[in-house]
Amino acid sequence: EGLKTVSDMSKNEKGKIKIGASTTIGIYILPDIIKGFLQEHKGIEVSLSVANTEKIEKMILENEIDFAYIEGRCSYKEIIKEEMWEDEL
Repeated sequence: EGLKTVSDMSKNEKGKIKIGASTTIGIYILPDIIKGFLQEHKGIEVSLSVANTEKIEKMILENEIDFAYIEGRCSYKEIIKEEMWEDEL
C-alpha cells in the first residue's frame, strides 16, 4: 500500500507521505534518502516519525503512517513486510 501511494504521488507530483522509522534508520539512513527524493519530487511533502520499533509497528497498524522502516523482525503478521537491505555487520 505504501509503495502504491508513493508511485501514485510521483506520477502527480503532489501529496503527502508519512513514514515511520526505527531510531537508527530514522536518524542515520533516511534523512539523505528523503532529501534526494524531495529534490526530484518538489510537490510531495514527506513527514518522518522516529521511534522504537514497537511504536512504529503500532503506528502502521493504526494507519498513522503510510509505511515504515524498522530493524529486525516485525512482530505482527498483519503487516506486509519486505526486506530492503541486510546489515553487513
